[in-house]
Amino acid sequence: MAGSRSLTSIDMKQPSGGEISTARRIFRNFFSLYSAEIVTNLLRFLAVAYLARILGVQAFGEIGFATAVLAYFTLLINLGLDTFGVREVARDPSLVKNYVGNILGIRILGSLLSFALLLAFVSLIPKPPQVKNLILLYGLGIFSFSLSLDWAFLGIEKMQYVALSRILRQISYLGLILLLIAKPEQILTVPLVQFASAMVAVFVLTLVFAGKFGFYRIQFDLVSWKGILRQSLPMGLSFIMIQVYYNFDVVILGFMKSEQEVGWYTAAYKIILLVNAIGLIYYNTIFPIISRYYKTSQEKLQTLLNHTAKLMCTAIVPLGVGGVFAARQILDFVYGKEFLGGILAFQILIWVVAIIWISCIYGNSLLACDRQKQFLVGVSLGAVTNVLANLILIPRLSLVGAAISTILAEGVVFIYMYRRFSEIIRIPFARYLPKPLAASLVMGLFMFWVRNQLSLFPLVFAAIAVYFSLIFLLRGITWQEIVELKKQIARRTQPGDK
Repeated sequence: MAGSRSLTSIDMKQPSGGEISTARRIFRNFFSLYSAEIVTNLLRFLAVAYLARILGVQAFGEIGFATAVLAYFTLLINLGLDTFGVREVARDPSLVKNYVGNILGIRILGSLLSFALLLAFVSLIPKPPQVKNLILLYGLGIFSFSLSLDWAFLGIEKMQYVALSRILRQISYLGLILLLIAKPEQILTVPLVQFASAMVAVFVLTLVFAGKFGFYRIQFDLVSWKGILRQSLPMGLSFIMIQVYYNFDVVILGFMKSEQEVGWYTAAYKIILLVNAIGLIYYNTIFPIISRYYKTSQEKLQTLLNHTAKLMCTAIVPLGVGGVFAARQILDFVYGKEFLGGILAFQILIWVVAIIWISCIYGNSLLACDRQKQFLVGVSLGAVTNVLANLILIPRLSLVGAAISTILAEGVVFIYMYRRFSEIIRIPFARYLPKPLAASLVMGLFMFWVRNQLSLFPLVFAAIAVYFSLIFLLRGITWQEIVELKKQIARRTQPGDK
């Protein structure tokens, strides 16, 4: 097997000039895209925190409900077309204008249909006029989404332009929010600002595309559309199932409970999404390595995933324990005391991050190992669990029921992904938990003891110091293991590693 060469021989291999060029391009693309991801997430979160403080719980809850509803209407213009477009353009960049013309044609038609359905939906729901108007104004985002060219630039490996457009979008959004939104009565301006900032990104990428390839022509070729959709729709099904997780709880809360409860839950969930994104960036980084090792070396794949499991177990336990004890300070610092009604939901949801970070070891690896159908079954089971649990628990427990439903859904996904991937390689994560649990228990006792004496940042830094002192003392993780994992990830940029 090609992957049977020793690690030493791979490390000593001198890359050719072409390999160095490829490595530099891959690293540049990776650095551009993920630096932009971190920056845009932080800018987006600053805007969220500002809006929560200016608008108050009820108005913030109305925005949370409106954006959750809108997510379902964007499904008609997604349909897996992004993933399909990236794949096909990467295989033959010369066809990029043809794919752009056809995919944008499909999406423009889909956006018109989607917005018409949104109009019908809004006319039927029993909500106040302001909420209905908010949903419709956010619906303008359907059209900006349909015109996005991110996928085309990802396919031709020009990630720096995607990074630029995303950063400009968030800078525009945050700047306009700070400039135009100063009181709750201006809530309807928020979706207009979001649409305007999205169009900034569309405009930038359209100009760059035109400069490199010439202006594209929207195509309405039904034969081409049929071929594209036949391949893209299976890819889109998993995305549809995942969308159920992230939005159904907010939608049901919005219909069954008050906007205030939606506001508390949305505020807690926004922080959870930001924290979760950190782990997902790591998994996106190792995804190509997993895919390559699956074809070349099962031994290297098991080593990488074992190191990943140990790293994640070392991170998730203190994250969950720390989130429970620091929940009040976190919500107060970010949003203010008006949002402290979301404390219990936050304390539950922080463990969702822990489950997802472990689950991704197995779920992402299924995708990388050509098990797309099994992955789809897993996320579908999670979606069904989420829907049923929300319908049962939200009427009884409100936002706490929504948080519990999310935990249950992610737990079902984790169990399924773990069992299916164990048929390929067994990665027993549980053996890495005892030492982080012991260190986190001491850290938790420390946080409980000083929680009323320290503000947020001193509390967090002190807890981190206590935990890592103990985990290194217990040899829960060593510097040698961290360095080895870093080396494996770095080899991603070496095309000679086959």
